[in-house]
Amino acid sequence: MGENRITRFVLWGNGRLGRDVFAILGKDRVAAFIEKDEQLQGSQYQGTPVISFGNYEENYIQYPIIVTPNDHEEEISQFLEERGIFNYFLNSVHMRYLVRVLLQMDLKRFMQDIPGDEEVLIYGYTPAGILLYEYLAGEGYECRMAAKAKNGVSPAYISGSLHIPVRSLSEADGRALNIILTDLVAVEDEWILETGGQVKDFLNAEDNEALFEHKELEVFKGIHCKERCFIVGTGPSLRISDLDTLHRQQEVCFSVNGIFKAFSDTAWRPDYYIVSDPSAIVRWKKEIFEMDVREKFIADWAFLFQESVENVHKWHKNTEWDEKSLPLFSEDFTKCLYYGSTVVYKAMQVAVYMGFQEIYLLGVDCNWENGGKNHFVEGYDVHKSAVLHVEMNQLAYQAAYNYAKEHDLKIYNATRGGQLEIFDRVDFDTLF
Repeated sequence: MGENRITRFVLWGNGRLGRDVFAILGKDRVAAFIEKDEQLQGSQYQGTPVISFGNYEENYIQYPIIVTPNDHEEEISQFLEERGIFNYFLNSVHMRYLVRVLLQMDLKRFMQDIPGDEEVLIYGYTPAGILLYEYLAGEGYECRMAAKAKNGVSPAYISGSLHIPVRSLSEADGRALNIILTDLVAVEDEWILETGGQVKDFLNAEDNEALFEHKELEVFKGIHCKERCFIVGTGPSLRISDLDTLHRQQEVCFSVNGIFKAFSDTAWRPDYYIVSDPSAIVRWKKEIFEMDVREKFIADWAFLFQESVENVHKWHKNTEWDEKSLPLFSEDFTKCLYYGSTVVYKAMQVAVYMGFQEIYLLGVDCNWENGGKNHFVEGYDVHKSAVLHVEMNQLAYQAAYNYAKEHDLKIYNATRGGQLEIFDRVDFDTLF
């Protein structure tokens, strides 16, 4: 493999999911977006061209496609295969593992029991397999890749279109002492057993919590024991005068996402800033990096800050939630924060970990108007397909309410209006 060569993909869809995948992969790994909307064709997203399918066939056919619209995967798959294109992956199947490769897992810890001078065979032509191959090769491992021929994509075809040599299983002659599985296959398969070597199942590595821990976050445990704090959202009810009040009263505050858009109008700054959405982090990386905030917490599945910065901290985002029941509430920030569909829910988990006894929500309106004002400033800069999942948010807030009640904590809603009625309401102006 050439030292600086990386595999690039074409993303089908320039909607919210497409832009999330773009944020996760990074600009260098995305050659183009395919978009059916003719008004978008010929445009660019963050310098990456938005093209028609015809343009893909003419100029980008060498790049594998990642189909991002989960609701239309079957339709798009059929469309591609009818045109003889089988070199594609489905977002719903593969991105979960791709995130683990690029961002969340501590890969050095994952590989710690495999000496660097031993050969590694990666099984599976998948986005995870491709990126793991490139990472390990860059770390100096001698790597090979093996894959089954399926869906019209043979190992010879893959080798011809990528810079990674891919063999069939019959050519994987067992010389590799270490096998990493990046595609669905039974560990007990005969060809694996015949190698007699170590087998690491990448797809189930997420069960090993130690690979995702951030022990350095322990310094925040209980540092605000029995104090009160404010979690400031970015809803339309938020007033600059309220931020000025928090500043004068020297209240400890959390805030989220695009709150920096208020900084030109107030001397207030949150003590703690937290962001989870990968597309927001890509869009606002410069602002987040330069933000004058005491501590910043960035989700590990969108952690773009490779610079060593003392007050920027990575945390593990656990997305396991069936969306029909209440999400879990984390008691250990070093292990994870649970999803809950809103970054405010993550901030609440951090606040509890830090020991706050009273939590006040401000600017957490918990409603969404299509085409209306949904943030405290105009031009907040969200994608046109963005939407607040109010019902899912309400489940998260109910989980926080239940946890607080069971642990003698107080959570109040000091928001001016809005639709969040789970917590007791308080008048912000009476709190000082």
